[in-house]
Amino acid sequence: MSTSSSESASVLTSLTAAREQMRLELHLLSAEARQRWDDLETKIFAIESEVSSQAEQIADKTATLALQLSDSVRTFVDEHVRNQQR
Repeated sequence: MSTSSSESASVLTSLTAAREQMRLELHLLSAEARQRWDDLETKIFAIESEVSSQAEQIADKTATLALQLSDSVRTFVDEHVRNQQR
């Protein structure tokens, strides 16, 4: 099953909002519930960190590919278009 980047962003936003809401209401929880929440919050932080890391890697790879494509286009133009004009 494939998830689009907008769906992933929406899910991450929902997780972050839920975490922030729970932090506001944490004082109302029992000790056992707080421990379970701490475990869940650790998992949320891990997902946020992974998403951030993956986003940086994707951005870096995209920038590299764009530069390579730009060089290829420039070479093509030099070889085929500019040579035709001479």
